Amino acid sequence: MASSTPSTIKIKSKYEWTQKEKLAAAAVTPGKLLEVTAADKFKHHATAGGVNQKAFAIENAMIGDDIDTDYSSGNQVHAIYAQPGDEVYAYFLDSTTAANPTKFAQSDGSGNLKTVDTTTPSSTGDRVIVGRFLESVATTATATRIKLEVL
Repeated sequence: MASSTPSTIKIKSKYEWTQKEKLAAAAVTPGKLLEVTAADKFKHHATAGGVNQKAFAIENAMIGDDIDTDYSSGNQVHAIYAQPGDEVYAYFLDSTTAANPTKFAQSDGSGNLKTVDTTTPSSTGDRVIVGRFLESVATTATATRIKLEVL
């Protein structure tokens, strides 16, 4: 990993961050990719490679929580809607392909990001790219945070 470990999910943006709050449909972890439920609540993005709003849960700094403090179900979740060029500290989980700055990221279906598989043709057009990894992380069976440039 890079020499500096961020202490916040929001690393860098050219513009003002678009931030929203909604109740958690289930436990939510800062750094995870989010989606909005039919009940207008946040939950971890649940469709591998699927369409997403590039929304990421952030830490609740207003009450002193850090990036390692999860939101409980029913609590108010703070999230950002990232724009192209923004940099975030998101979760990566991929047991088959390592991340590096030449690789693109997509949802793994559990709020984490995984490497886009460009070697196998997609018959369903299900490759929705979230961003490009800004650092290298080996394959892992345990989710770990990684710097990401949103595309």
